[in-house]
Amino acid sequence: NYGNTSFPAGTTFPALTTLSKTQAGTLDFANSNLNLTSYTQTAGVVTGSGTITIPSGGTFNWGGGTLGGTGTLSTPVGATTNITGATALANTRTWNNGGSVSMVMGGHNSYLDIATGALLNNLSSGVIDLRSATINTGFSGAGTINNAGELKKTLNTSVQEVFVSPVFSNQTNGIVTLNSGTLTVNGVLSQAGTIEVAAGATFQKSGSWTNTGTISGSGTISVGAGNTLTNNGTLRPGGQNAVGTLTVTGQLNNGAAGVIEVELQDNATQYDKIAATGNVVLGGTIKANDLAGYQTGSGHTY
Repeated sequence: NYGNTSFPAGTTFPALTTLSKTQAGTLDFANSNLNLTSYTQTAGVVTGSGTITIPSGGTFNWGGGTLGGTGTLSTPVGATTNITGATALANTRTWNNGGSVSMVMGGHNSYLDIATGALLNNLSSGVIDLRSATINTGFSGAGTINNAGELKKTLNTSVQEVFVSPVFSNQTNGIVTLNSGTLTVNGVLSQAGTIEVAAGATFQKSGSWTNTGTISGSGTISVGAGNTLTNNGTLRPGGQNAVGTLTVTGQLNNGAAGVIEVELQDNATQYDKIAATGNVVLGGTIKANDLAGYQTGSGHTY
């Protein structure tokens, strides 16, 4: 529809399983709940206070347009969402994702905008895969992302930077996985989950912040010159059962509750390291573990 269409409150749509919104205009479902096995939106606004559910086996193809109102979008386990263009979660719309989300933007400067008051909850079963090979993609806006599932950047051939501008809370069971390029958090960051950064990849949050979860891998954590990464959780350079160097661009303070876990393969060069460009304060605990085939001996130095 090019114009605006509003349905009265209480309208039910028991036979509606497919919805395609490809033209300008607003489609207002009021407080109606929809159960859609196929939902395509490339333009316009879909709004309302009810719940839109994409059930297991269903697909939401979102190439453009705005999903607004005060209602909820539910994509549970088994649901698939494909985001391919500039899109928006507006007003106080909440998206509860327990399914699979693929973000492959078709052009530069294309974001999923999460407006102030809007909320994306990536649930424990949810996976959001940032796979765009173009520059300047990711999440814009001043809303909130709560990650209790996995947010990953896995396109290994891409060294592009992806941005997260909303408030980002990586919760206790949340995982952020970076296999390439840079993930830059521009908004407020709360880090109680796991961040895994592969060699050559960078997790960037300019400004001082505190880790109470786990940071693992052989990549780079960048807080910027003069800023401090405070560790009150666990730092695991190299990752689990692997030797490597975790680089911190900025200062590092291992707090009283902080643990640094290092693994040793020999006492020549094969052992975990942390390389910080700024000052390092080593409080807390350092744990050293031998990897299979090696045993620490008297007089060994690292």
